[in-house]
Amino acid sequence: MVGSRIVPSSRPDLIHSRGLRWRRFHSSTEAVDYLAPAAVEPDHNSIERRIDSPSGASVYVTRDCLNKIGLMDERYFLYFEDLDWGYQAKRFCGIGYAFNSVVAHHVGTTIGTGSKDSAASALSVYLDFRNRIHFIRKHHRGWLVWSLMVLALQALRHGLRGALTNMRAAFAGILAGITGEIGRPSHII
Repeated sequence: MVGSRIVPSSRPDLIHSRGLRWRRFHSSTEAVDYLAPAAVEPDHNSIERRIDSPSGASVYVTRDCLNKIGLMDERYFLYFEDLDWGYQAKRFCGIGYAFNSVVAHHVGTTIGTGSKDSAASALSVYLDFRNRIHFIRKHHRGWLVWSLMVLALQALRHGLRGALTNMRAAFAGILAGITGEIGRPSHII
């Protein structure tokens, strides 16, 4: 499984992501080399050691790898399916990074993941929190209690910023993750 150099369509001179890295202590995903200069070619071995998964914005998967790991897990619905898939590929097939494959990405336009100019949509917050719990339960079960505490603090941070709707969405997402809700939510956030 190989990922591309993802650049924001509005700023192609910067990196949006060279791949994804899971941060257990923070219970969150990090875009590798976020906002680094796009023209600087990093050491490929270093990048491949640092990434846990290619970004879902651009992924090349060999048929052999696909036969080993299967398709993306649709239980996630929109968030964390790429990280989950990449985790499996890293374990069973290996992952790589293609510097010369450049993909301009219109970040956050699907359901409103937010930017400096706008707040994240309640649906994106809900799914982010819910699906993190699914990912943690599947890949880092021993970190689940810690992660629930971290996620509760992150949810409260929305409220402290005055985003009460997103705080409620985050807590609803945590509850949905704990109770095992999967797939597309049947309710509107």
